[in-house]
Amino acid sequence: MVVAAPLVYGRIVIDMATMINEDNLFKTLRRTFANALSEMLGEVLQNSQRAGATRVEIATSAGKEQSIVTIEDDGRGIADWRALLVVAQSDFDWAVMEDQAPMGAGFGSVLAYDGIESVGIASGGRSLHIETGRWWEDRAYREGWEGRLEAVDMPTGTRLTLTGATGLAGAVARAFIPDRYDTEKAVARGYQGILTVTVDGREAPVDVLPANALTEVDTPYDKLVADIVGDYEGNLVRIRIGNAKPRGYHSTGLVANWYGQLVKHGWPHGDVYLEVRQGRPINPKAPTRQGLIGDEALRRFEAWVTDRMFAHVAALPLEEVTPRHLHALHDVDPARFAREIPYVVVQRLNPIADSVHNSDEVDTHTSEIVPRARLAAMELAAFDVTLACPVCLSGSDAHARQTRAKAEARRAAYAARDEAWRGPHDGVDEAAFMPCNHGASYSYGLSSFARALGLGIAAVATGHTPDRRLWWMPADPDPRFARYGDIATRPGTWGWGLGDEPPTEWRDLPEGRPVFVFDQTAHWDWNSEGDLVCYAPAGLHDFLETYGWASFEASDDADDDGDYGEKSFGHSIGVIIRALMGPDVVKAEWNLDDLQNLFPRRWNQAKGCADYPEGLVKRIEVRYQPMPGNAPTMAVRRLLVKTTTGRSKCVLLYGD
Repeated sequence: MVVAAPLVYGRIVIDMATMINEDNLFKTLRRTFANALSEMLGEVLQNSQRAGATRVEIATSAGKEQSIVTIEDDGRGIADWRALLVVAQSDFDWAVMEDQAPMGAGFGSVLAYDGIESVGIASGGRSLHIETGRWWEDRAYREGWEGRLEAVDMPTGTRLTLTGATGLAGAVARAFIPDRYDTEKAVARGYQGILTVTVDGREAPVDVLPANALTEVDTPYDKLVADIVGDYEGNLVRIRIGNAKPRGYHSTGLVANWYGQLVKHGWPHGDVYLEVRQGRPINPKAPTRQGLIGDEALRRFEAWVTDRMFAHVAALPLEEVTPRHLHALHDVDPARFAREIPYVVVQRLNPIADSVHNSDEVDTHTSEIVPRARLAAMELAAFDVTLACPVCLSGSDAHARQTRAKAEARRAAYAARDEAWRGPHDGVDEAAFMPCNHGASYSYGLSSFARALGLGIAAVATGHTPDRRLWWMPADPDPRFARYGDIATRPGTWGWGLGDEPPTEWRDLPEGRPVFVFDQTAHWDWNSEGDLVCYAPAGLHDFLETYGWASFEASDDADDDGDYGEKSFGHSIGVIIRALMGPDVVKAEWNLDDLQNLFPRRWNQAKGCADYPEGLVKRIEVRYQPMPGNAPTMAVRRLLVKTTTGRSKCVLLYGD
């Protein structure tokens, strides 16, 4: 047998027999640890568990210059000191070695934690004191550990004495018994039934929180409970399908309780709790189990969980299936979902109300579970509306020429605008500027069609969605409202199409109820950029009174004043209504600002604010008129408003 001689590079020695650069190994081994207190304490508890301990007692003492923390367990103690200190070697019972496969480097996390200056170890009648800084940097100090062993009266168990800065004692105590806002972070959680842990005489929590263990618990909003409880290679498994949880609980993904230590791993399709008490069904990362290895063992376990989820939901009666179940399974495997699950999630569109106050009230819907067999009888569509240009589809040469002329005019207008604020125009697609933009889909407004057509429109939210779209061919817009969008006073026609193909059959849209579409919401001003397409039977004024707030959405910008944005949006609606009805018009629910804004104002540079040359409103006289019908009821319909300079206006009120 030939033994390779060590290679020497200056002071660096590489043992060719083991292929290890020992000096560099110890200098870089520290980087395998996160220098986290929870990691270091977790390794101490794992060593106690592997040594067969049932109790761990921790005492902390903080002085002016340093802290001392002692951690003592009742395990079998240290029989082989070399196995504790040498990298990649352990001396636990055979069953522990077989089931948990320790790497033999985790104790290094204690020596690598920069909050610890020295470590005292006592066990089996002997003790050793280690200065952590010298241990990593001084090879001679490290190799001379055996000569520093001393006798001590401690025949069983193991005691660690950690010395560090003044904050170490408090940090350790808080790590085991945190305040009520960080209860999940208690490092001993998971050891219930394995270890009892006390800190300065107080018991530390060792149970697993219900959010992680998926045990049944009532919350003010819902019940948190596992959908499936099973056994995987002799270990308990709880599965909650989907990651939607009651308020106050966040999704945890896969939580593996590895012989007491909680190891988390991302799992986007639900929450899984695996309590490992025998074998190695999955493999934690070494040396301190900060996550799971994405190997064949983990893939096999995830496949087992997926099979249980599909089998569970497929066997449930309709009344017990929830959208959470179906969303999760569809995300896991859409093709398998279509083959094995007899249900889908359908969102029924709510017809629009008589009036709306913001964009959240447009196209609202409710979800329900529907058997696949019932889908054929439902009015299914995508939640948008596709527009068709009426002149484009007419086939008439005259209309075609008219379409091209309109497109050319609009293209020229956009080109001029582009040159003004973006530089030379580089060509615009002609179809993009046709009236009502043939083939364009609009995100908002389908609920107005649902009401006008009397349709129970729905979309499949989870499962196969038919590529079925509602098309609208609006009538020619009214030129009086051209500056505010494509607004018609006649309804046009509608039909069902598949994908990008227009309908083969067009039907008249009923008259009387307004329908509209738009593609973006607004924070400050009513949408007047021309992307509103509307059928307003009584004209734009009536539409604004009832649905003018349909596109309003409060700004998410923290710097924006939401109240001011709402006032600005309402003011912009009022400006348009006054432009249509006359300048001296205000809504029936008026306030003093509305009346004051009817008078001209100008910027006063000296004062740094706006003022009113015609004075401030001083006097308001109410003018009554009889209500329609025989009842002797009077209503306020006009105001006479006078200012401090003597100017006056007769103001018309509109609305209820």
